[in-house]
Amino acid sequence: MKTILVPVDFTITSRNALLYALFINHHIKAEIIIFHAYNVPAYETDITLEIAEQSVREEMLNELQEWKIDAESRYPEMKISTHLSDALTREEIIDEELNLNADLIVIGTQGTDGLAGVFLIDTVAAAEHTRCPVLIIPPGVILGNLQKIVFATNFEEDDIQNINTIIEVA
Repeated sequence: MKTILVPVDFTITSRNALLYALFINHHIKAEIIIFHAYNVPAYETDITLEIAEQSVREEMLNELQEWKIDAESRYPEMKISTHLSDALTREEIIDEELNLNADLIVIGTQGTDGLAGVFLIDTVAAAEHTRCPVLIIPPGVILGNLQKIVFATNFEEDDIQNINTIIEVA
């Protein structure tokens, strides 16, 4: 395993998913990519929105850098990098996974019970189109408290490879 992609939205749930990815990677020694996609809505107006878009981009880059610094302070020996994209989240997670040739995606959900919420639906929709396994961390799960891993499948040809990745993670 060479690359673990961790899409974040700067919530506590995303922080928890990153902590899981770091913990898992402590044994695997892959590169962690902390990834954020944002979308500045475009409105038809006479006023240019370029300044606002640049401001949002700088804020997101700063936030990613803070998350990277925190992760490096916890695991200084790990290779950790960040990537920012200014497009719709679901499509960008899929594109980023393909561009990086990621071996695993670790992502948090936003539902109150871990099985509801728009972000989970988006996550599951993205997971259906990825070629690598996606480890979805529900809210409220504390690091080290993960007791079950569910492997959902459509009986694809690469299932054996994905099962082997999940076994390595477990």
